[in-house]
Formats: sequence, C-alpha cells, structure tokens
Amino acid sequence: MFKKDSYHLGVLLGLFILATLYFVVIGILYFLGKTEGIIFVQNPQAPALAGLAANLLLFRYFMINLKAYKTGKALLATTFVFTIVAFVIL
Repeated sequence: MFKKDSYHLGVLLGLFILATLYFVVIGILYFLGKTEGIIFVQNPQAPALAGLAANLLLFRYFMINLKAYKTGKALLATTFVFTIVAFVIL
C-alpha cells in the first residue's frame, strides 16, 4: 500500500499523521495538566510541531528511499497548508 505513488495517498497520509499526532500531543498535555480543558491549549502551535516533524520525516522517506515523487509532493503540500493554518490562523 505504501509503495504506490499517487497524490491521493500523500494527502491522506499527511492529514492522518498531522491530525493524529496533534491530538495525541494535546492528550498528553491534558494529562500533564498543561491545558485549560481537552480542547483549549495555552500555546496551540506547540502540538502542531510534532505533526510537522513527523510529516517531514515521512516526506524524506517517500522522496529518498521509495522515489515516490507524487506522494512526496502531496505530503509537502499538506505540510505547507497545515503550517499556514497552525501558525497564522491559530
């Protein structure tokens, strides 16, 4: 499944990894007592960094190791859009 080179796979993987890690980090911060509830984080950009780092590692894997350029481009585009959302809008 991960060896297929398509834009759809890149966007789906990018969104899945970003959303999953964002909510995992928010859950960890909630259990540590660093949030004002399950949704409201004091610094909303901090959980976004975990998702961005994971997406960039996944981007490198697809571009260098698998030579899946379409999937890598879609991952990079998803990461770019999420970065704008996380750091400008939030």
